[in-house]
Amino acid sequence: MRTRAVLSSTFLVFVLACGGGGGGSDAATDSSADAAGDAGDSSPATCTRAADCDDGLFCNGVETCDATNTSADERGCVVAASVPCLESQTCNEADDLCVSDCAVAMDADGDGHDAITCGGDDCDDADPMRFPGNAEVCDASAHDEDCDPSTFGSRDADGDTYIDAACCNVDASGGMVCGDDCDDAEMSVHPTAAEACNNIDDNCDGVLSETEDADRDGFAKLSCSGTDCNDGDDRVYLGAPELCDRIDNDCSLPGPMAGRRDVAEDVDGDGFAPIDATCTGGPLPKTDCDDSNSAASPVEPEICDGVDNNCDGTLDEEPEASAYCDAMAPTSVACVSGACVLMCSATRADCDGNIANGCEKNTATDANNCGSCGTTCTLDCVASSCDEPVEIAVGFRHACLRRASGRVYCWGFNRSGQLGDGTTTSRNRPVLVSGLMDAVEITAGGYHTCARRASGQVVCWGSNLSGQLGDGTMIDRLLPTSVSALSDAAGIAAGFAHSCAYRASGQAVCWGRNSNGQLGDGTTIDRSTPAVVLGLGDAAGISAGQTHSCAHRADKTLLCWGNNASGQLGDATNTSRSTPGVVRPGTRVGEVVSAGMSHTCALSVGRVWCWGNNTRGELGDGTTTSSNVGIQPLIPLLSRISAGVNFTCGVPDSRQLLCWGRNDDGQLGDGSIVQSSSPVEVLGVPDALEVGTGFGYACALRRTGQVVCWGQNGEGELGDGTIDSHRLAAPIARP
Repeated sequence: MRTRAVLSSTFLVFVLACGGGGGGSDAATDSSADAAGDAGDSSPATCTRAADCDDGLFCNGVETCDATNTSADERGCVVAASVPCLESQTCNEADDLCVSDCAVAMDADGDGHDAITCGGDDCDDADPMRFPGNAEVCDASAHDEDCDPSTFGSRDADGDTYIDAACCNVDASGGMVCGDDCDDAEMSVHPTAAEACNNIDDNCDGVLSETEDADRDGFAKLSCSGTDCNDGDDRVYLGAPELCDRIDNDCSLPGPMAGRRDVAEDVDGDGFAPIDATCTGGPLPKTDCDDSNSAASPVEPEICDGVDNNCDGTLDEEPEASAYCDAMAPTSVACVSGACVLMCSATRADCDGNIANGCEKNTATDANNCGSCGTTCTLDCVASSCDEPVEIAVGFRHACLRRASGRVYCWGFNRSGQLGDGTTTSRNRPVLVSGLMDAVEITAGGYHTCARRASGQVVCWGSNLSGQLGDGTMIDRLLPTSVSALSDAAGIAAGFAHSCAYRASGQAVCWGRNSNGQLGDGTTIDRSTPAVVLGLGDAAGISAGQTHSCAHRADKTLLCWGNNASGQLGDATNTSRSTPGVVRPGTRVGEVVSAGMSHTCALSVGRVWCWGNNTRGELGDGTTTSSNVGIQPLIPLLSRISAGVNFTCGVPDSRQLLCWGRNDDGQLGDGSIVQSSSPVEVLGVPDALEVGTGFGYACALRRTGQVVCWGQNGEGELGDGTIDSHRLAAPIARP
């Protein structure tokens, strides 16, 4: 009986037993089997286990299979010697259980532990050798001595710390749990032992010495004194038949190559063995007429290459060879003297000289062969031209670049939507401005950005608190929005909270904040649509600073208007003005002008003039003395200049970028945070084309097309994928 139950007369529990229940499924199966055996056999089958002798009854005890017992019947079965229940218990045949009467005996088996149903802790009160605390015995019969199904004895005869596999118990789910030492008499045999060449199951996995003949081909490996040079392949051993399968089957190759790849059977790897190969049979046909060329085999099509591709003894058969040429490129001619003469289309080219792949390069989109073979692009190739960065714009805490295709990418602070990607999420790497694919000029302000399209239309996006987007509202825009009544712009500029442009006719207009007269319309009233700058009808260039603006006329006369508290208008006064005034001393310097926070710089034939605030040395004359008239700093001839927040940068003819002024955040790019009132070299930028300055940082466009930035980076304004500030120029992340 597998399990015995002892129950009080108050509680009844059903338990399975080896004796079986009259109504159980096992009993039904056994009875059917016995009946079938009796009906179909001339003699009963000999039992092999106790279940073969089960008569389906519980209360008459457990039948056993023991052919050596003198009491056994002709099948080898022995009738139960005792009933399953004790004297004080009642056997219930219908339910296959023993019922204990706690009033008669609370400890029916007398083992000193009352039955659980009587308030005790004895899990089997019909078995005096099963109770809590009893020593668990290592036995294969799985008898549970301590009422704990998880224990099964602890015999470790060989002292290898693994329990004898003969120690078993029945767990809570009815399954068997046993030890895992398959040989408890041998310390070297246990589940974690290494297999050795000894024909023994060293690691108890049921396989005898798998390392001796791992591939089961009947030949031991060489390290076990065998003749198998590759014990991982049952086709390989000493004297094996040599097959055409790219393998050294017979272990005839020398040294470490024995039993490995036999390249002589298929040198070119095309799936065919040479016609004169010594191998026989196997998956590789011996039909390769040229085993050094994978383009030559019985299944290869004939092409134009001067080779017998299909192994039929003829070179470049027609019409196959010419058909091959026709398929290699949009336009081609027939096979001539073993070569195809290609006529590539306007957007295709044969750059590698290999006729087998025809006009393999798309010169309209290939960044390494853009427009022609070998013409490489820093970024992308679009319509056969390199779509490189051609312009940068640096705002207060964000920056943008324009590519040759007209696409614009921005990065940095974005709380007002100034990056134009439809969100207000700041970005530490460039993102594409949505819906803008034809920009020809860009400018970045405090918290807004503007672009001029090829048509002359101007679009702006970002903060619109003061109407600086020019769309007639004061609503922030996350995407480019057209400026009202401005479709013929020839140049644009963005200040901190205002914007300006000049038309193709030369008329200048501004819009946005006007608290200091920076719109130049003679008032201090904010405008949400463009207002005409008074007295400036022949503008040829324009720039917007924090609270002032400047422009130069076609005759290079320079004029400024707006806030003048620091002398940034350069008119020899510190008086703000709402209409343009000529910069003193009156020299015509208006070829390039840049208005910063509270200072201004301009170029004329490469010479530099600066005026305004100089408390941080931003005028570059070696002092920190401010000036309300133009002075010439200690700077060589420049081609580009940018005035930022208390610092300035310029591009000399030599292209070695220079900066001067404030350097608290490393914005001078010389690796230090030391302020300088005279120019210092920006390290690592010897080939600058353009430069832009913002609040504590700067960016430059190099001759290579690479954009680099340096300085503060708390909002990702350096565009390198981090928010870590750095004092040396580093490239932005690839847009």
